[in-house]
Amino acid sequence: MKTPYEFLAAIRAGEMIEWSSFLGVMAKHDVLPSVVCRIFERESHYASKTPIKILDDDGCMKLEQRFLPAITVTDRVSAAQAGDSHQVPVDGNMLVTYRLNWPRPEVAVSWDGHDWQPEPDAGTHLLIIENMQNFLRPDDSFVFANEYCDAKLRGESLLFLYGAGNAVTKACNKNYLSQFKSVYCLFDIDAGGILAYIKLNALLKDFPIPIQFLYPKDCRERLEKSPQELSDKELKFIHDAKQKYPEIAPLLNDMYQTKKKLEQETYLG
Repeated sequence: MKTPYEFLAAIRAGEMIEWSSFLGVMAKHDVLPSVVCRIFERESHYASKTPIKILDDDGCMKLEQRFLPAITVTDRVSAAQAGDSHQVPVDGNMLVTYRLNWPRPEVAVSWDGHDWQPEPDAGTHLLIIENMQNFLRPDDSFVFANEYCDAKLRGESLLFLYGAGNAVTKACNKNYLSQFKSVYCLFDIDAGGILAYIKLNALLKDFPIPIQFLYPKDCRERLEKSPQELSDKELKFIHDAKQKYPEIAPLLNDMYQTKKKLEQETYLG
C-alpha cells in the first residue's frame, strides 16, 4: 500500500495493515500522527500488521472524501475528472476553410480525430493563413501570395485554411492535411511561424506533399523597417533552424542578421 486511499480502503474493509507505514504515508499528505491516532486505533502494538479500529467514523469519512481513488486517465473526460482536462487532447477538431467563390467560410469537422467531413476535393492545394485578420481578407492574401511571394496559386484549385496560430499542426489534423496536393504557409515571420512550419513538416513527413513557407521577395527590407526585435532565445532558435531547413535558409539568414521579426498583418497595409 502506497497511498492514503489504499490504507483507508483496507481499514474500512477490515483488513490488517502496517501501522507505521500508514502513519508515514498520512504524514506525507499533511495528516499528523496525532490526528490519525484520534480517528483510528491499532489492535496490536507488536505485530507487523494489525487490524485497525475506527474510533471516529465521521473523521474517517472526511479522510475518505479527501483521499479519493486515483482516476485512470484514458480520454478528455477522465482527465477532467482527474483535475486537468488538458492532459489529453479532444477527440476531434474543426477547421475553418474558405474558397474564393464561397459566400462565407465553412467548417471541416472530425468527430473522432480520424475521419473528416467534408474531405477536400482531389487535386486541391492548401493555403494556411496563420492569423485571423489575414484570413478575413482572402482576396488580399491571395494577391499578396502570388505577387509578392511568387506562389503562382490558382483560385479554382485553392482552399484557404485558418491556422489559428500553430493549432493547425495538431496531430488530429494529419488525416485532413495529408489529402492536399501541396501546402502553402502564410505565417508570421517570427519564431512562432518558423516553429509551426517545422511542426507541419514533421506532421506530414510520411506523405509526398510539398510544403512551402511563403515570404515576400522584399522581406529583408521589411524586416529592417520592423519595430519588432527577436530575443536572444529566438535568435538561437533561428540560428539552429538554418542547418536543418535549408529551403528557408535565406529567410532565416535575413531574420538572424537583422535581428527582427514581422507580423503578417503588415502585409495588408
